[in-house]
Amino acid sequence: TFRNRYNIGFWAWEMPEFPDRWLESFDLLDEIWVPSTYVNQAIAAKSPVPVVTIPHVINVDMAGAEKYPRSWFGIDEQAFVFVSMFDIHSIAQRKNPFGSILAFQKAFAPDDASVQLLIKINNADEATIKVLRSSVADYTNILLLAQRAQIDSLINCADCFVSLHHAEGFGLAPAEAMAMGKVALLTNWSGNTEYMQTDNCVPIRYQLKSLGKDYGPYEAHQHWAVPDLEHAAQEMKDLAGNPGRVKIL
Repeated sequence: TFRNRYNIGFWAWEMPEFPDRWLESFDLLDEIWVPSTYVNQAIAAKSPVPVVTIPHVINVDMAGAEKYPRSWFGIDEQAFVFVSMFDIHSIAQRKNPFGSILAFQKAFAPDDASVQLLIKINNADEATIKVLRSSVADYTNILLLAQRAQIDSLINCADCFVSLHHAEGFGLAPAEAMAMGKVALLTNWSGNTEYMQTDNCVPIRYQLKSLGKDYGPYEAHQHWAVPDLEHAAQEMKDLAGNPGRVKIL
């Protein structure tokens, strides 16, 4: 496969340091492309071959996104809707849907029908869903959605995309939401900061902290951002109470 060819790898990585255990992977390649400068810095620090930043192209099919209305998902027509999503394969702890739930719970009452939070889970497993259901508790305005399709339509039905992640190599979903004209409330660290602007994003403060334990491929000695949930809750409450702010953004 690799012999007598010029081989380019497209790599994504979310931590500030590239793992030494993967160094042999460089031997297969002549060049590496990455989706952000953030990823570039991590990989180039250890790469013996050129590393080039090639950001993702964001191309949303708006006709498809408008196919399924709020009623199809069981979303209240009048509510201010936040949406957050993650894939189990991307490691739930890094994507941190729990942060979105906690911030929402700090901002709104369990029976406040004027707002809703949708948590979309791809490749859902029962263990993770069980933990999320426990976190949701008695909040009837938080919905867990596990169906695989219609992601663009789901984002299009929302007013604000929320990602209180610990680290992103790029952050494709919020970029797609922004392409649909949605405001994005994001942890102000890592790859997503490279496309965040004041007219389309609400940056959330954070502190850098050591992981402290291994999570999938992410080793305990690495560090990532811990978003300020009080700040996120304040911004969520303000956005829901001032829909004109979303239009301005």
